[in-house]
Amino acid sequence: MHSVSVAALKLGVSERTLRKLVKSGRLDHHRIGVGRGTIRISDEAIARFLCDSKVSVEQGSHRAAPVKGLRHLKL
Repeated sequence: MHSVSVAALKLGVSERTLRKLVKSGRLDHHRIGVGRGTIRISDEAIARFLCDSKVSVEQGSHRAAPVKGLRHLKL
């Protein structure tokens, strides 16, 4: 079980981002202690999150999505 700071290092994100992932329910975690408790994240939860968030690019679909809302810019 890892603390927020160690889990953030393992994922290569900030502690703030990791806390947002926990709060949104995208990253499984445990709360240990009284009240809000201390957040602990297992290696399995980190591995599951990485598998669930994997983006695969199909052959030939390397086009960038059109940008909406920037009509005032001439590209």
